[in-house]
Amino acid sequence: MALSRRQLQQLVGLSPHACIQEIRLQEARQLLASRVYASVKEVAAALGYPNSEYFSRQFRLRFGKLPSQYLYQTLL
Repeated sequence: MALSRRQLQQLVGLSPHACIQEIRLQEARQLLASRVYASVKEVAAALGYPNSEYFSRQFRLRFGKLPSQYLYQTLL
């Protein structure tokens, strides 16, 4: 992107780490909704999270529900 950390933070209002985290979580939500992967573990692995527990915790903090709950709601 050819931006410094400071420029990126001013542009999007998030730190570089938080920006990457947000992009990964948005992608996770899309993958869960599209049912590309059969389980939460597979989605976490596909997005490079170290373990599914950490991924689930971050997902819940961002969206207010566990990824398994989100997955279940997309089935209805």
